[in-house]
This record gives sequence, C-alpha cells and structure tokens, in this order.
Amino acid sequence: MLSELKISNFAIAESLDVEFHSQFNTITGETGAGKSIMIDALSMALGERADTSTIGQAGDKAQIIATFNIKQNKAAQQWLEEKSLDADGECILRRVLDRDGKSRAFINGVPSPLQDVKALSERLINIHSQHQHQQLLHKENHRELLDAYSENQLLVKAVQNQFRQWQTCQQKLDTLKQNQSNRLARIEFLNFQLEELDKLDLQENEYQSLSDEHKKLANMDQDIQLANECLSLINGDGENPALNGLYKVQQIFQNLSQKHLNLRPTFESIGSAIINIEEAYRDLENYLRELEGDPEMLSRIDERLSQAHHLARKHHIKAEQLFEYHQTLKQELHELENADETLSTLEQETETLKIQFQQTAQQLSEQRKKSATKLDKAVSKQFKALGMDNAKIETRVNPLVLEKANQFGTDEIEILIATNPGQKPQSLSKIASGGELSRVSLAIQVNFAQKSSLPCMIFDEVDVGIGGATAEVVGKLLRELSTNSQVICVTHLAQVAAQGHHHYKIEKRNENKHNVTKVSELKEKDRVSEIARMIGGVELTAKTQSHAQEMLKMAR
Repeated sequence: MLSELKISNFAIAESLDVEFHSQFNTITGETGAGKSIMIDALSMALGERADTSTIGQAGDKAQIIATFNIKQNKAAQQWLEEKSLDADGECILRRVLDRDGKSRAFINGVPSPLQDVKALSERLINIHSQHQHQQLLHKENHRELLDAYSENQLLVKAVQNQFRQWQTCQQKLDTLKQNQSNRLARIEFLNFQLEELDKLDLQENEYQSLSDEHKKLANMDQDIQLANECLSLINGDGENPALNGLYKVQQIFQNLSQKHLNLRPTFESIGSAIINIEEAYRDLENYLRELEGDPEMLSRIDERLSQAHHLARKHHIKAEQLFEYHQTLKQELHELENADETLSTLEQETETLKIQFQQTAQQLSEQRKKSATKLDKAVSKQFKALGMDNAKIETRVNPLVLEKANQFGTDEIEILIATNPGQKPQSLSKIASGGELSRVSLAIQVNFAQKSSLPCMIFDEVDVGIGGATAEVVGKLLRELSTNSQVICVTHLAQVAAQGHHHYKIEKRNENKHNVTKVSELKEKDRVSEIARMIGGVELTAKTQSHAQEMLKMAR
C-alpha cells in the first residue's frame, strides 16, 4: 500500500506530506484547488513522463517521494530482490526534475532507469483516471483492455513471438523467390566480387592485429638507432664507454679495499653494478636482434593493409568490416548455389511457423471469447447498480483473415453498447451522453479492480457525470473494493466522499502573493463541514450539516 507521499515544489504544491491509511481514502476540495496534483505527482514518481512546466516557483527543481509498505506484496519483494534493491518491507520511489529538463529516478535510494521504475510500479499500484473514458472511444484500445481483463499476457507474448518468427522467415522466402529470376547473374557477380576477397583471405580480427603491428614496426628504425646508441655508450668504440670506466674503477678499488677494509662493501657494490650493466647490455643485444630479425616484415604488412584498404573502398565499407562482409557474400553465394534446397527448407519452415502461429492465435481467440462473455455479464450487472437498467455491453471478437493477422493474433475486438431496450449494440463513440460514457468506463474499471491483486488502487475523478443515487452506489462499490486493497479516490461527490474510511481535503491558499496547495486529513467535525459544503455549496446550513452527518452515519 501507499503509506506516504511527499511533494516539493510541484505545480502549486510547495510542500505536501501526506500519510495514507489502508482501506478507503477519499480526497476532496473545491474546483481549482488542485485535487489531482497529488495524483499527477505520484504518476511522475511512478515513471511517467516529466514536464518542466510542473516545477513550482519555490526553486529550480521538483521532487516527489512515494513510500510503499510491501510487507504483504510478494511480487514487488521478488522484483526488488532480483535487482538487489530490497529494503526490508519498504519501497521508496523518488523522482527529481530540474529546471533544465534533467530528470532522475531512484528506487530505494539507488539511481534507476525509468523502465525499471515503471516495471516496479506495475507491481505496486494501479491508477484509474477519467482519461480512460476517452480511451474507450478508440477501438484499438479494446483489444488491450480485454487481454488485461483475461490475464492473457503470456499467451499474447507467445503469439507475438511466433508472428515475428513467421514473418521473418516469410520475408526470407519472398526475397529468395524474387532472386530466383536473376539467380545466375547474381551468382556470377558474387563470384567476381569474391575473387579478390578470397585472394586476400583476411581473417577475423586480422586487420586490427596488422594495424597494431604496423604502428609498432613503423618506429623500428628509430628504435634500432636508440638501441645501438645505448650499446655504444655501455661498451662501444666511442670515448669512455661505461663498462670500461667501471672496470678501471673496480681495479683501483680492489687495491684500495685490500689496504682499507672499510672500502670492501664499496668494492662489492661496484662489482654488482658491473654485473647488472653487463646483463642490460646482453638484453639490449637480444632486443636489437629481434628488431633486425625480419627487415621485410614492415613492407609485407604495409602491402597487406594497402590491399585491405583498396578492397574496402571498392565495396564502400570500412576495412574493419571486410572479414564480416566476406563471410556474408560467401553465405549468400552458398544459398544461391543451393537455392533449390534452401527454397524447399524455407518453405517448410515458413509453413511450420505459420501453423504454430495459427494454433496459438486460435487458443488466444478462444480465451478472449470466454473472457468477453464474462466481461459482458459482469459489466452489464454493474450497469444496473449504476442506474443503467436497460444497458447491455457486447464485446465482439471477430476473426481476421490470415492476410490481416498481426502480432496480436487473428482477432478484431470491439466493445459495443446498447443503452435502451431493443436497441442494436453500437460503437461506444456513438454514445451521446457523457454521463453514460462515464458510467460505462466506471463499470469496466470497477470490474478490473475486483480482479486486481495490486495492494493499491487510485481512482482519479472517475465519477465525473454521475450524481444522485448512482453516486452513492459508486461510493459503496469503492468502499467494498477497499476490503482487500487500499483505495484512494479523488472525488467531487459528497456521496462518494462519505463512504471513505479516511478523508483528506485539498485547499488552495494565497501565501506570499502566490497560490499554494495544502492538504489535511479531516477529523469528524471538519469532515461533516466538508461534506456539507459539497452538498450545498460555500454557505453551510443546519440542513446540509445534518444531511452530511446522516450520510456518514449510513456509510458506517
């Protein structure tokens, strides 16, 4: 469940810190007070797109921290453990947005990519908003809605994978068939191209090795000169070579150390120095022999690199890509030379993949049809509770011809509705009444929520266009949902607010010549006043307060 939400400098909310409870939490306030600010801020913490226009006037950054109690949430615990982000039964999501557009997200204090935040959020919370009313108007969203209700995710993923494999194989087959007409010409052309590449026969990673060796050998003359100069200085024919001088010093100290015993350690040090320099001299001689061992090597490497660059330019690629390009042409030639066998294999493989896709798509289609029937019954039943006694929903799963199949299967899905007796079901986009559309959306969302295993559900003004007795039913439905999950509802209806176990009020105040949003949890007396305001407006009367008290009493 969502246990705490902290908001800093987001829109007109300079500083909000709200602690939420389990069961049913309602949020109310006057129009324009910023009731949905908390939901917008929470959505940003959950990984939604950030917009610098939401940063308030109190600084150059906005920050949102959402804390979740996940002691009973096994799915979230497992996800965090797999990412090494677990934090002893608690999950903290933090999002920071700077004025320059830079956005950072954190999970339990660890910087995290937004895709990880979104993946985790799906295991924590579900937000139902009034914007989903509009999503229902678009038929392309109905398939996703039905699959979510059916919990078909694994089957949908299987269909997607099989469709992609089938289409990839089909494209290879089509290309091969198209190439059959100019097969001989292509074989001749490939043989011509491969002649020079085969002759060069550049091996994998050879170009890089040749380049490295070339750089090393390019400085060989200078290295030989320096090595010879060192040898000459140590024991050459020039003036005062180092070893000759040390030999003379050794002879002198040999006589002195015999007369002066305290010079013996110095004599021994000179002997050690001579041994070390003689070893260094031999090492330099060996190094020089290696450098001079193959004077033609640089020329040979130069020639091979030159050929590689020539062929690379000819084929309009980089020299580093020659090996891979060579293998690709050889593979294509092999396939063309064995085209009949390859064609037969591809045809069999394509047919097998098509049949596998059709079989899995059929399973998905049957599952959708079963779920569509269940969804229709559940939503139609909900319609009666929402005051639409004669309304019926019909979710159609129509088959597509194979040529129009897609990664989601072989179905075209559309939700239709009839609002009056004897009326033919029609598209949701043709519903004239906004209130009816709101109730259709709400009925569907409540049914989704009843199936949800998520510990927290948020309803953001989903009761738009509803009133009277229907509003009371909505409140009761949401209160019933809170038996198994935490429910947070932003509402403008007194009937819904009265059903809450906990009640928060959003207010807009003028502080330091600009508007700020404040939130407070209402106690019993203040709650009566707020519900009375929602019933009768700004002016509270004994009648509206009495009505409010009665509503709270009935809810309890």
